[in-house]
Amino acid sequence: MKKNSYEELELDVSASAEDIQATYERLLSHLTSGRHGLTQEEAGRRINRLNHAYWTLSGQARRAGYDAALAPPDTDIQFAVEIRETRWTPQKILLIIIGSLIAIGMAIQITFTLYSYYRARQIMENQESFAETRNRSEFTEAQEEERRRQAEENRLAEEERLLERERQEAERKQERELEENRRYAAQVSSDLHRAEERAKREAEYEQRRAEQEERIRQEAERRRVEQQKYLWQQQLRHY
Repeated sequence: MKKNSYEELELDVSASAEDIQATYERLLSHLTSGRHGLTQEEAGRRINRLNHAYWTLSGQARRAGYDAALAPPDTDIQFAVEIRETRWTPQKILLIIIGSLIAIGMAIQITFTLYSYYRARQIMENQESFAETRNRSEFTEAQEEERRRQAEENRLAEEERLLERERQEAERKQERELEENRRYAAQVSSDLHRAEERAKREAEYEQRRAEQEERIRQEAERRRVEQQKYLWQQQLRHY
């Protein structure tokens, strides 16, 4: 099973920034010391995962986003979904962020719809009440009631316009936040990709350097042996 970043650093989610830094340095020192008992390839992969985990948890914003992705879903809502494997990739983080924003937007839209319905019903009830009052009252009372009704309608219309402006502003704010989250997710994905590529290049460079050093050592050994053979031959000729 693939480990998460906390498990790669052998820490729990409550670890402080100092713990993360100290543990990363300790594990990296151990893996680069040559006393870990791993092959060069295994050690390289372990260092890559360690670097990736440290990069994810060393930045406050990156860690907050990662912790949010690791957090369990809201237990008040039950979904009939079978989770076969948890792999927190930048794409899944982006989907979680987008899904959350869409759910919030739907809740806002439903709230405004219900509010508009109750307001419309209130207007209709006021109109019916006015009609009954006008039939029971004198003409002057009817005129006064009409003025009050008109004022109420104007007030309600103004509230409706205000609510509509607030709804539109909420939608624009939601779109801005969604775009910002998309850009952030894209940046995280790009940063992770660059970090992986950099770690890969470093591992390849270390491998090439080790191979070059081995070739130099072998060549030096070959020359030493040839020099030794030459000296022996010279000694034999003198005898």
